[in-house]
Amino acid sequence: MREVEKSASSPSSVNFSQCSNKACRTGISINADASVQNTTEVRKSAAAVVNAALSDCEGAGNKDHQTQAPYGDSLRVVRKVKAITLTLGHLALSLFTLGLLLGLLSIKILSPSPWILSLFTVLGMGMGLAFSFLYSRNLKIKNNINSVLGTNVGLKGLQHLVGNLPSWLSYSEKERIEWLNTVMEEMWPFLDRGICKMIKEIVTPIINDQLKTLKVPIKNISFKQLTFGEAPFRIESIWASEDGRNGLEMEFGIRWCGDANITLAIELSAGVTETKMCPRIEHISFAASVRVRLSPLINQSPGFGAMLVAFPAAPRYKYTLDCGKLGGTYSAAMIKPIIASITSNIMNSMLVWPQRLVVPIFWDDPLILQKIARLYYRHQGVIKVEVLRAENLVASDLNGYSDPFVQLSTDGQYRPETKVVKKNLNPVWEQSFWLLVQEPKSQNMNISVFDKDLFSMSELIKLNFKDTIGSREVIGRALVSLKEVTAVEPQPVTNWYHLGEGAWGDPGGCGKGCGRVQLRMTYRSFDNILPPEPIGAARGILLARVMKCSELNNSGKPLTIYCQIKCEEHEEYNTALVTAAPGQDHVFTWRNAVEFHDVRFDCNLKINVMERSVLTGDDKLGFIELPVTEIAKARDRNHVSDRDEAGHLAQSFRIEEADYGKIAVILRFVPYF
Repeated sequence: MREVEKSASSPSSVNFSQCSNKACRTGISINADASVQNTTEVRKSAAAVVNAALSDCEGAGNKDHQTQAPYGDSLRVVRKVKAITLTLGHLALSLFTLGLLLGLLSIKILSPSPWILSLFTVLGMGMGLAFSFLYSRNLKIKNNINSVLGTNVGLKGLQHLVGNLPSWLSYSEKERIEWLNTVMEEMWPFLDRGICKMIKEIVTPIINDQLKTLKVPIKNISFKQLTFGEAPFRIESIWASEDGRNGLEMEFGIRWCGDANITLAIELSAGVTETKMCPRIEHISFAASVRVRLSPLINQSPGFGAMLVAFPAAPRYKYTLDCGKLGGTYSAAMIKPIIASITSNIMNSMLVWPQRLVVPIFWDDPLILQKIARLYYRHQGVIKVEVLRAENLVASDLNGYSDPFVQLSTDGQYRPETKVVKKNLNPVWEQSFWLLVQEPKSQNMNISVFDKDLFSMSELIKLNFKDTIGSREVIGRALVSLKEVTAVEPQPVTNWYHLGEGAWGDPGGCGKGCGRVQLRMTYRSFDNILPPEPIGAARGILLARVMKCSELNNSGKPLTIYCQIKCEEHEEYNTALVTAAPGQDHVFTWRNAVEFHDVRFDCNLKINVMERSVLTGDDKLGFIELPVTEIAKARDRNHVSDRDEAGHLAQSFRIEEADYGKIAVILRFVPYF
C-alpha cells in the first residue's frame, strides 16, 4: 500500500495539526497518490474529508492557517506548518511494537508453560510470514501495474491498441493522406496501363545495354506481359518543404504488394540456334521513398518549370522467378543473378539519389531553361577518400580469417576497390581514391567490405558461372553522409564507420556488428579549384559531354548518329543514338556524359562521330582530338553555375575529315590533390 502523502509541499495536501477538532489533532496529512490522482472517486472522497475538516478549522478560528474553499472536486490548501506523514509501514511498525510489548507483558503476568509459549511463538511467526508474503505480493502487483500504466507506447503502440488512426491525426512531420489513396484506387486501371507502357519504352533498352556489359549468354530481354494487377500502389506518407521561389520538394512513402502479371521473354544465345525462355516474376513486394521536386516556380500554369523524380535511398523489393515445369529450379537459379544484377544497376544508375529523372515542362524561356539545367545530374566537386584501415572484421573463411578489400561509390557507377589483404581481420590499406560529388549537402557514399575467394561452390551450384571464379562475399556495409565533409571544405575529416549486414535502403541503415573501417576524407568543389592546380597535376579525372552536332545532315533524309569517346588506354564509350531531319541539329541529352578516372596529364581525348546504318554498317563521319593539357589550361564559363571555372572547356569544334559539320562539347579536367 502506498504512503498517504509523499511531500508536504503538494498542492493537494492538508495539515490540521493545530485544529481544535479531534479529527484535526490527529495530524494526518492526506494526499492522493500520483497514479490515482486523476481518478474521480479519489478526488471526490478526498474533497469530502477535507471540506469537513476545513469547517472545524474555520470554527476554531485558527490564524496560523490560510485556506481556500474548494472549487468542485479540486482543492488547494496553503499552510505554514510542516505536515506529518503517516504511512502504512509506520502503522505496521507501531502495531508490531505494541504487540511485542503486550506479549512480553502477558508472559510476565500469566507465566505460561514452555510448550504453550513455543506454540504461540510458532503461530505468531507463521502469521507474520504469511502477512509478509501477502504484503510483498500485493506491492509487486501494484508496481507492475504502475510500470505498465506509466509506459510510453509511442505511435506504433497506440496504433496497435486502438487500430488504424484517422488520416488527419499525425504525430510526425510526415502526413498520411488516405484521400490520395482513394483517388489512386479509382484511377489505378488507367495508371497501370500508363506505368507499364513507360516501363516497356524506357527500361527495355537499358536492360539490353546492361547485357552487353555483363557478358552473359543472353541476347535480348523484353517484356512479354506486364501488368501490376488490381492492387494499386499505396502512399503511406508524404512530406513537403518549400524553398522560396526555387521550388517545392515532396517525399512520398510508397508501398506495393499485389498479384502482378509480369512475364519476361529471354533470348539465350546457344551457338547457331537461339533458345527462348519465358520466366514469370511472382510474389513481388516493393517499398520505397520517392522524392519529387517541382522547380523552378513560375507564374504560368502549371506553376513549375520541370519535375525531378528520384529515390533518396535504394528501394526494398523482393520477388521470385518461376520458369515453369520445363525450366525447373536450375534455370531460375541461373537467370535470377542476372536479373538481380540488371535490376540493381538500373535502380542505382537511374533513380537512386544523386541519380534522377528530370521532366522539363517549359522549353521556350532561356531563363527558365538555365534554372532547369541545375536540376540535371551534374558534378559539383570531388572528394578524396583515404582508406586507412579496418578492425574486428568478421571471419568469412574456414581458417578463421578473411581476405578483405574495400569498394567505394558515390554515384553507383564508378566503384574503385582497394588491394586485397590476405588472412587478416585487422587489415591496413592506406590507399587514396578520388570520387565525384553531385549533391554535396545531401549525398551519401557507399562503403562495402568484401572477402575475396578464388572459387565459390555455392555459385557453381546455382550455375552462376560469372561469379564462380574470383567470387566475393560481403563482410559488411556502411552508409556515410558527405555533408560532414563538404561542410568543412577543404579541411580533412578522419572517422571510424561501423559495418553492418543491412541493405542500403533499410530504415535503420546498414547496422553494426561486422567491424569498422577508418577513412580520411577531403572535399574540393569545382568553384574553389584554382587555375594553376589542373596544370600542375600529373593525373586526374576527365569529364566529357557531347552537347550537339550541327550542319551534318545535307543528304535530304533523316540521319542517325552517335559518338565514340576514347581516352587512350581507357575503355571506349558510345553515346545514345540521335536522329535528326535534314537541316536540324543532333541534340544529345544530359545523360550522354562520360568520365575517365586516373587519366595522365599528357594523353589525348578523341571523339568519333559515327553514322548508324543497318544495311552497310556504321560509318565514320569525322572526329575531333584534343590534348588533356589544352583542357586543363581552359577557364571557360559554366553556364549552369554562371562562373568561370579552372579546367573547364565549353566550345564548338569543326569536325575533321568531314566536308561540313561542327560538334559542341563540354570538357573538364579535375586534378588529383
